[in-house]
Amino acid sequence: MTETNLIGEIPKLVSDLASLEYFDLALNKLSGKIPNGLFLLKNLTVVYLYSNLLSREIPKVVEASKLVEIYLSMNKLSGSIPERFGELQDLKELALYRNELSGEMPKGIGEIPSLADV
Repeated sequence: MTETNLIGEIPKLVSDLASLEYFDLALNKLSGKIPNGLFLLKNLTVVYLYSNLLSREIPKVVEASKLVEIYLSMNKLSGSIPERFGELQDLKELALYRNELSGEMPKGIGEIPSLADV
């Protein structure tokens, strides 16, 4: 549902979509926080939430170990990058630019063999 002028918050019920693999709500006007349950979805491989108005911290608990692409750039996200992102061995692309993030990159990020773009 890229660029469909969606407004409001991402529903918490997204965490009930156990079979979800591809989550794309980029280029909208979504606000609020990323639901804590999103990164708990074990089948999730792609998250595109770039270019919205999302704020607060990125959820710290990440159990979606199959993630290949995470695009959270061009929002208003704050806080630090979850340490668990550094343990995602299949991760190929991680885009976090143009946010208000602070702190250091997780130690494992530089050791992910498949990571091509940060």
